[in-house]
Amino acid sequence: MKKILLTTLAIGLFVSCRKDDDNNNNNDIASIVGTWKAVKKEVISGKDMKKILETELPNDCQKNSTFEFTTDNKYNVVSYDNFAGKCVIEDQFSISYSYNSTIKKLTVKHSSSEAYEGTVEQLTTTKLQVMGEYLGDYDKDGTNDYERTYYEK
Repeated sequence: MKKILLTTLAIGLFVSCRKDDDNNNNNDIASIVGTWKAVKKEVISGKDMKKILETELPNDCQKNSTFEFTTDNKYNVVSYDNFAGKCVIEDQFSISYSYNSTIKKLTVKHSSSEAYEGTVEQLTTTKLQVMGEYLGDYDKDGTNDYERTYYEK
């Protein structure tokens, strides 16, 4: 579960300096900094990078989970899930991240030797979309697949 959470977290990383297309307020600049909620996750075929193999939506409890990127490059996660019929905190941690807005690469460091990299496909003041490697071959076709996570503020 922690690998899935870390993958989701890593995918949620991104920053671009483009203005929010969904908001006509020209003073708002998109930033990865802030608190995000995952609203959808898709597993994408590694063969064509288009075919959606699975779509997962958070349940009512998981919707309480937060993914925060701070200005001092900390990635704070509070993950909720149902246990014994109750919505409880499943995991809570803080790790470091970096974002290169020029090449739109988000890196989340799990430890000194492990890191997750994702590509920020969309970043507005209210939406974030990150694509990263899925931890395995979901459809068992011999090609590693990818995971796209959608976040909203």
